Amino acid sequence: KLSHKRFIKHETLINPCDVKISNNNLFVLTDTNPCLHLFTLAGEKITSLITKGPKMQVENSYFFCLDADSNILISDTQSHQIKVFNQKGNLIDIIGKPGDQKGLLNKPRGIALTKSNNLICV
Repeated sequence: KLSHKRFIKHETLINPCDVKISNNNLFVLTDTNPCLHLFTLAGEKITSLITKGPKMQVENSYFFCLDADSNILISDTQSHQIKVFNQKGNLIDIIGKPGDQKGLLNKPRGIALTKSNNLICV
């Protein structure tokens, strides 16, 4: 049986759109900035990562996943790319180019990694 309770303490998240748990931490992506928030499993905020800022690292995002090394992959629908960040929130790679042909990305949304580290993007 599943139960519901308020989990995140002392934090208001505007437009949360995706959530993941990894290494006893809770990751919550909001589409307002966008911004990725990191919490303990007890609901205490650790930090905010990957905010929209002067470098425009992420322009518009709703989904993310984590790889085996805890790198963060975020689908950016505005730039038509998958942005890869390390655990400190630094951009380390950009995957994809915009387009409608095979192998190109057009407003990527949901993303996932297989156990063999193959990226699935819809």
